[in-house]
Amino acid sequence: MDRMHCFNKKSATDVVLGFNIASQRLPFKVLGIDVDNGGECINYDVLDYCTENNITFTRSRAYTKNDQAQVEQKNGSIVRRLIGYDRYETEEAWETLCALYAVLRLYINCFQPSLKLVAKVRKGSKTIKK
Repeated sequence: MDRMHCFNKKSATDVVLGFNIASQRLPFKVLGIDVDNGGECINYDVLDYCTENNITFTRSRAYTKNDQAQVEQKNGSIVRRLIGYDRYETEEAWETLCALYAVLRLYINCFQPSLKLVAKVRKGSKTIKK
């Protein structure tokens, strides 16, 4: 397994490498990146990468944990449901997860329907979602 396609560290270099790989896999040009407030994302390496590639770089608001809610919900609905909550620390487990995520990425992004809430109407004590 090529280490460039799966990371086990949280460093600025790994984040920039991850952005490069993600932008190559996407069928469109990346116009903006919105990151959380972690040190691995808020640094000069990431800022330089965004500046060089004409990408708008924004971050979530400090002490506002729900800014990333739509992204973070995938951890529960996809990753945690499939992988579980255990900690995997061996090299073999890491390589297995990398291989699984490579297939899972295509399955989730290309073959699973996704729903978006269009409207929410409240009638008395009942909420109707469309």
